[in-house]
Amino acid sequence: MYLNFFNLNERPFKLNSDHKFLFNSEGHSAALAMFKKLIRTDAENLCVLTGEIGSGKTTLSQAFMSTLGPGYLVAKIHQTQLSPNEFLQMLLLEFGINLFVNSKSELLEKLTEYLLEQQQAKKKVVLIVDESQNLKTDVLQLVKTLSELQSINGAPLLRIILIGQPEFSATLEDSSLASLKRKIKLRYHLEAMLKEEIKSYITHRLKIAGPSHEVEFTADVIPLIYLYTGGRARLINVLFDHALLAAYVENKKTVNSAIVESAVEELQWVPFGMEPTGKIFKFTETKISNAYEFFIILSKNGRYIDEYLINKKRLHIGRHSDNDIRIKSDKISRQHAIIIYHENDFFIRDMNSKNGTYIDNKRIDMQQLTDGAIIEMGEYTLIFKAKNISVAKDDNNENINILDIPRQA
Repeated sequence: MYLNFFNLNERPFKLNSDHKFLFNSEGHSAALAMFKKLIRTDAENLCVLTGEIGSGKTTLSQAFMSTLGPGYLVAKIHQTQLSPNEFLQMLLLEFGINLFVNSKSELLEKLTEYLLEQQQAKKKVVLIVDESQNLKTDVLQLVKTLSELQSINGAPLLRIILIGQPEFSATLEDSSLASLKRKIKLRYHLEAMLKEEIKSYITHRLKIAGPSHEVEFTADVIPLIYLYTGGRARLINVLFDHALLAAYVENKKTVNSAIVESAVEELQWVPFGMEPTGKIFKFTETKISNAYEFFIILSKNGRYIDEYLINKKRLHIGRHSDNDIRIKSDKISRQHAIIIYHENDFFIRDMNSKNGTYIDNKRIDMQQLTDGAIIEMGEYTLIFKAKNISVAKDDNNENINILDIPRQA
């Protein structure tokens, strides 16, 4: 719907894997280097790549396959809930060989014969197994057998790439697979993108989808996108696609934080890492409760600086002027942390800050806040405090200070 409006040739954040959109983050570059090492040497012919759902593993493997020249033959298996014989039959089928027999030895013999023919033709054969976390133990033992197939001169006949979700790493710890684990010298876990990479990721995909596109986005959307996606590529795609649609509906060519927030509400997402409750989020802009108001009290080295009423779903803390609580210090990151209200509870989440966010002298990623919680960022202290507004008045109906902290001159 929005392609002509933004001068795009195709949807930049579609979910189907398309290797031309591959963004070479630090992690993707390292994984691609591992694949290239596998095919360029005879020393290692088995590697493992793991990563969360939506981290870009499939897109990465497609991009790798697209770089291989005519000297390579590639077979890719997606369906992995197979018996050993079914696995061999599917592999042979990938090479155009129909051999549906029940003899494992006959299937292995035919595969070895084919691989030797390809080696004599100066071709290297690569097997990519996706969704490897679903492979049964006996199939994984078969994979080890396949990795040991060699020519007379000792060169491997098959190079194998196993791609799976994080639980695949736990599977490989099984004692029955100890010999397979020892054989795997090349392993890499694909982490989510860093917050600093998200801007480049979005810019990259927009440029591929339309070199002369007219999409703009403000800097304050990046911490929001990181908050709700955790840096997972697939989630970023879903969220920004919704944001573009929301911008189109509003006849705007700039995606700002308000548009991203409206997309989040439409998706009914909660910050990444939180468990959804299934309830639609509601929030009163003036106060969260008729009986209580919630504050952050900011101090530096024990001296009071200011109080901030929490009257928003998200309260941003950082060095830049676009934060709700601005702390002008080199030890505070541009977007340092965020306080989130969700289903009658408050949480604080560190936004991948350089120097960290601490509670009880422990660096935290995300933690629930309770009344009186003390948050430390460098030399600054933030106290989370609930005030009962029905009783927190003096005889002159004046607000009573929440804490007796010496005020900064």
